Amino acid sequence: MAAALIIGICLHYGDWVEFAAVLTGALLVMGLFTRPIAGLCAIVSLTVAFKTTGSLGIWVGLHGLSAVVLSMLGAGGYSVDGQLFGRHVINFRRPD
Repeated sequence: MAAALIIGICLHYGDWVEFAAVLTGALLVMGLFTRPIAGLCAIVSLTVAFKTTGSLGIWVGLHGLSAVVLSMLGAGGYSVDGQLFGRHVINFRRPD
């Protein structure tokens, strides 16, 4: 996702965007502040996807959709968030 941010946004903006993209990518890899950072990545990626034409816009949009899913599910059990707050598991049960 950070690669999509770097490719899509740095075409239009300056060096500070590269720093922000690398920072958000590092936080996502560590699993620290996963839901807010993934939500921010989703908003930025989907915005860039709608403004970019061609196949690059499609790929950035797909990365944005994966960021939406990550922001809804949260981090895994071995992440920093998982160690601090516990792992969140979604259980599906049939109605009785």
